[in-house]
Amino acid sequence: MTSHFDLIAARGIGKSFPGVRALDTVDFTLRRGEIHALLGENGAGKSTLIKIISGVYPPSAGTVEIRGAAMQTFTPHAARGLGVGTVYQGLSLVPTLTVLHNLFLGQESVTNPRLGWLNLPDMRHRAHDVLAQVGLDVDPETEVSALSVSQQQLVEIGKVLLLGAEALIMDEPTDKLTAREARRLFELLRAMRSAGKGVIYITHKLDDVAEIADRVTVLRDGRHVATVAALEASTAQLIQFMVGRELRDLFPKRPVALGAERLRVEGLNVPGVLWDIRLHARAGEIVGLVGLVGSGRTELAKALVGAVPHVTGDLFVDGQRRRIASPEQAVRCGLALLPEDRHREGVFLHMPVRENIVMPSLRRAFLRFREMSETARAYVDRLRIRTPSLDSLVIQLSGGNQQKVVLSKWLASRANVLIFDEPTQGIDVGSKVEIYRQIGELAAAGAAILLVSSELREVLALSDRVLVMRRGRIAAEFAQSEATQEVVLRAAFGDPAA
Repeated sequence: MTSHFDLIAARGIGKSFPGVRALDTVDFTLRRGEIHALLGENGAGKSTLIKIISGVYPPSAGTVEIRGAAMQTFTPHAARGLGVGTVYQGLSLVPTLTVLHNLFLGQESVTNPRLGWLNLPDMRHRAHDVLAQVGLDVDPETEVSALSVSQQQLVEIGKVLLLGAEALIMDEPTDKLTAREARRLFELLRAMRSAGKGVIYITHKLDDVAEIADRVTVLRDGRHVATVAALEASTAQLIQFMVGRELRDLFPKRPVALGAERLRVEGLNVPGVLWDIRLHARAGEIVGLVGLVGSGRTELAKALVGAVPHVTGDLFVDGQRRRIASPEQAVRCGLALLPEDRHREGVFLHMPVRENIVMPSLRRAFLRFREMSETARAYVDRLRIRTPSLDSLVIQLSGGNQQKVVLSKWLASRANVLIFDEPTQGIDVGSKVEIYRQIGELAAAGAAILLVSSELREVLALSDRVLVMRRGRIAAEFAQSEATQEVVLRAAFGDPAA
């Protein structure tokens, strides 16, 4: 029976797709004045559940009630009409339109409904109000393409708030936000909670759960595992709920004897971006690279593989000076970059898993279809990639499995120097541990690893040395024994005491 405190009550939800049972008899409730975290590994059923609640899919079994009214029609429009607003992980803005027109897309204010004249003064006034509410200081007439990814995320949140939603669903909302923007978002969510609204908060960041959630529900393999009060759930317990086993060591670090120098960079410059970068990495060594947003971390990663123009300086791979002007040349020299934006730069989403994995190998030699399949199958098994078949399109896989496909293709290329840029961003705990293990195995096999990450804990746990970037330069270097969160953050902020 639905409580009068419930904004949303989903009971006995089942959902099947051809050959896949995505949800099996799942119960979930969202109370008024509550932030309810929804956790689970990629493929656990979280996205399917919220798509049912937000009207994208009809359930195969079960019922959904929103504010006491049973959903009869499962469409996004019907869900919005019942007060459900959803901010998905993938942005749905139109980059060529202004912030104003994106905010009101499909919900424009008009002065004459028959003629469709827009009430622009009213739209601008409301746009200023909602942008202030989400903490975004931009002109509403700014084209969305001119905004950063984190700013675009805040515009997405503003769109939903304009709907006057009573129940807000947020999928990985802090994934692309700075720490300051995340704090502002948390303030906004707390204000919504105080106003009696409810938030379903999907995240892989367990620190966010401790910070903001009232209750936590965990799904695993399409089934409901547990619903607990956030204050009563430890990180270890939540991880055990998600993966079905204890993870005593979240950051497996194998001791490796370091070998000869694999990579050396001397005086690398990119005008206006990077200045006099000097670094090296030996066989078996994991070198962490950290810095605040805008410090130049990602630009350096791309410069090393020829993905940005006007790079000067000297680069040596295995002792040989190399001129790398394109990613294709980088692959031939044994350098590989796993980029931060895996969707746009890491994989071909609308191509099969098989072709994605063998793509770098195809650049070097002709492979027969049988060899391609054998190679792809070996890495699917090695990294435990969950895919119906090698012919499945990458876009059909969960985020963690997509990231494993990106890693597989560079493992298959046998690169000797691998640059990982945010390798665990937006993926579940189990997939993170698998990727950490693979990084350790690569180092043990003699590769040199450059690990670029905003997850300071993973950098400190996995790295043999840590480099800190600030304002396009390497500002500090620490051995593993010296690197602590405090000294690294001081160096990143430019504290003289660092």
